Amino acid sequence: MGFIIVTVNKKTLPAPTLYSVRWWVLHVLRILLGLLLAFTAIGKGLDLSGFAKVIGTYDVLPEVFWFPTAVVMTLIEGTLSIMLLGQYKLRGAALGSVGLHMAFTIWAAVALLRGLTIENCGCFGVFLARPLAWSTVLEDGVLLALSILLWALCPREGEASTPHSPIDPSD
Repeated sequence: MGFIIVTVNKKTLPAPTLYSVRWWVLHVLRILLGLLLAFTAIGKGLDLSGFAKVIGTYDVLPEVFWFPTAVVMTLIEGTLSIMLLGQYKLRGAALGSVGLHMAFTIWAAVALLRGLTIENCGCFGVFLARPLAWSTVLEDGVLLALSILLWALCPREGEASTPHSPIDPSD
């Protein structure tokens, strides 16, 4: 459970090593959030028109925007899942996950505060339908917190991104 010390531009940064807690937590979170986003994107994508109707139950957008919103949300979730699972621009993908889960948390809380009764929260599209409840807001809040933690653990510019790739400025 150690860190390799990496010097970049006269700054010392701890790089995650294979056995560091940071490295393991980062990759567990990346895989967990990536798989969850993949499943939600697939669930929504299998019935976009049904998911569009779920969006309509929140009574926020005019009907003309339901389907385009369903498509965009599905594409965002799918893209973020690919980026997280593929470790492509991981810090940006983690920040995207933060924004997405923040929006979901606020969206659900506002709907409940408005007194709406929604039979399907839409988390997985029309599949695995469950009513919108405060437990949904709590789940979204936990996913938001995990996304923030992932973002905080992601290597910053100039820091080694894998356990075996220390940055040596003399190369």
